[in-house]
Amino acid sequence: NQWSLLIHPATRSDYIVQLNTDDYQGVNITAVLFGGGGNVVTFDNYGRPFNFNNVPLTEPSYVEVNGEYRLNFRAQTGKVDITDL
Repeated sequence: NQWSLLIHPATRSDYIVQLNTDDYQGVNITAVLFGGGGNVVTFDNYGRPFNFNNVPLTEPSYVEVNGEYRLNFRAQTGKVDITDL
């Protein structure tokens, strides 16, 4: 039940990516569905994905980017597949 940010391997500081700025200009999240609710995904030490309520993700769970791509999160493994919409 305790969240922590990923640490950037080069800078050793919090790894935060701000979309639609700098290197990510033009990148926008246009839809989110995480089985069980919320718009947050976390991972445990084994890479398993959980939703905001700390409930394991169910499928389908995804993030759509720019209305063009879908990042599909696999339950239990956390594997992410990218597909065109």
